[in-house]
Amino acid sequence: MLDLDDFSADEIEQVLQTSEAMKEVLRRDIKKVPPLRGKVVMTLFLEASTRTRISFEEAGKVLSAEDTLRSRPRGGTPPFTGLGLGVR
Repeated sequence: MLDLDDFSADEIEQVLQTSEAMKEVLRRDIKKVPPLRGKVVMTLFLEASTRTRISFEEAGKVLSAEDTLRSRPRGGTPPFTGLGLGVR
């Protein structure tokens, strides 16, 4: 998201409603919801960013992702890096 002008009022309202629901989830003792249960999430960062990486990993955990793979290609292109990790 680079600019709020790219979103309609309804889309912004949906984001706000979703964030309210997620605040409730994060107040629970067990902070998980099932949308990514059984899924593996892969993040691909072309530049190192510890804060961003950790944020994505924590979001994957809250959404019940089985595992979070991360990659920073070294000489390979992003699609080939994903294939090398078994992502299809």
